[in-house]
Amino acid sequence: MKFKMAVCSLLLVCLVLLFSACSSSEDSNTTTSENGKTNRDEDVKLTFYTVNDNNTFSEIIKAYEEVKPEVEVEMINAQAGLDYIQKYEALQASGNAPTLAMLEPATILKYKDSFLDLETEKEKYQNLTLSGTVERNLFEGKFLGVPFTTQGYGLLFNTRVVEEAIGGKFDPESINTQEALAGLFEKIKASGTTPVIIHGANWSLGSHYMGLNYALQSKSNEDNLNYIEGLKNGEVDLSNDNVLNGLIDTFDILKEYNLRYDDPLVANIEHDGIDFARGNAAFYFMGDWAWANIQPVEGHDKEYGIIPVPISNDPSQYGNNEIPVSEPFLFSIDNTKSSPEQQQAAKDFIEFMVTSEEGQSAFVNLQRITMPYKDVKVESDNLLSPAIQKYAEEGNTINIGIMKYLPGDHYAEIGSVMQKYLTDNIDRQGFIEEFGDYWQSKGE
Repeated sequence: MKFKMAVCSLLLVCLVLLFSACSSSEDSNTTTSENGKTNRDEDVKLTFYTVNDNNTFSEIIKAYEEVKPEVEVEMINAQAGLDYIQKYEALQASGNAPTLAMLEPATILKYKDSFLDLETEKEKYQNLTLSGTVERNLFEGKFLGVPFTTQGYGLLFNTRVVEEAIGGKFDPESINTQEALAGLFEKIKASGTTPVIIHGANWSLGSHYMGLNYALQSKSNEDNLNYIEGLKNGEVDLSNDNVLNGLIDTFDILKEYNLRYDDPLVANIEHDGIDFARGNAAFYFMGDWAWANIQPVEGHDKEYGIIPVPISNDPSQYGNNEIPVSEPFLFSIDNTKSSPEQQQAAKDFIEFMVTSEEGQSAFVNLQRITMPYKDVKVESDNLLSPAIQKYAEEGNTINIGIMKYLPGDHYAEIGSVMQKYLTDNIDRQGFIEEFGDYWQSKGE
C-alpha cells in the first residue's frame, strides 16, 4: 500500500510539472481551473465510480465517447459489497471524490452536502420516469441522484403451479387480505404442492420484510420518519401497532406453509430459485432479482407474477394492493471538487446512459435490470419484470425510501430477531420486546 501511494505521489508531481510546462507554451490551448485542474478549452475528463458488472459500463462509455469524443470518462471500477462503500468513503476522506458515482441512497444521504443539487434536472426526469420514481428518491426534498434501475418485491408466484392447484385462471388482484392468502395457500397445499418459500437470510427478513413496517405506517415519508423517532424514544405502543402486528400475522401464515419449514434458516438462494422455477413451491417471498437464479434452471416455467404482502383483512388498506418498489442505486454528481464543465458533462453522460438505446441495451441485456423509464427501447428477458413493471406503471407501489434512514445494522440485528421468531425460539411478545429494545438503543 505504501509503495502504491509513493508511486501515485510521484506520478502526481510529474503531471503537475508537465501541465505547468504546457501552460507556459505560446501554442498552448489549455487553461487551468481555480481548483488546480487543467483542461483543454473543450475537452472534459470525468471520473466515474461504479461496479462494472458484465462490462456494462465499459460498453456504455465506449458508445458515449464515440458520440462525444471531447469527453473522456475514466471508470473507477470497484467491487460490490461493503468494500464498495468503504472505498468510496476513502475517496471522500482524501478529497478525491469522483465526478460521478453510482451509490446506494443511504450513502448519498450520509454525504448529501457533497453532491450537486439536481433541481434543474428534476422536471426532466419526472417526465422521463414512471410516476413516483423521482419523488421516492428525494433527500430531505433535494434531488441528488438520478435513478436508472428499479426493483420490486413481494410474493412472486409461478402461474402454472397456482392455476393447476386451484383448477382455473388465477386473479392476483383477488388476494388482497390475509384470509384470502391463507385460503389460497390451503388450496395449494391440498393439491399436493407446497405453497411458499421463505428465504431465511437476515437481509431478506430484516430489510425486505421488516422494512415494510416503516413504509406502511403512512403514505407520508415525514410521518414514517416521526414513527422511527417514536421508536427511538420508546413512545410507540408496539403491542397495539397495527402495521407491525399485521406483518407478524402474515408472517405466521408464511411460516405455516413454508417449504423450508423443517430447516427455515438454510438460506440458499440458488436452491430457492431452483425449487421455485421447477414448481416445487407456488409462491416465493423475493424480488425480481431472483431471475438471476431462475433463468439458468433447465426447463424452468415461463410465466410468473407477483402479489403484495397483505397485512390485514381490510382490502382497501395501504399495502394490501401495492408492492414495494425502490431504486437501489442512483447516479450522483460531486459538488466539492468538480468544475462546472465536469458537472455539465456528467449530467449529459447520465442522460445518455438512461435514455439512449446503447445505454438501455447495456443495462437490460448485460445487467438484466428493470429500468423505471417510460420509454425503454429494449425488451428484457427477465420474466419477473413485466408484473412488477405493471404495478409501477399503474402507480400501485409502496414508497420504501424510508429505508435509507434506517441504521446500518438494522437488517442484521432485526433480521436476527426475525430468525428467532421464524424458528420459534421467541414468541410474538419476545419479538416485540427485542424489536423495541433495538430501537430504544438507537435513541440513547
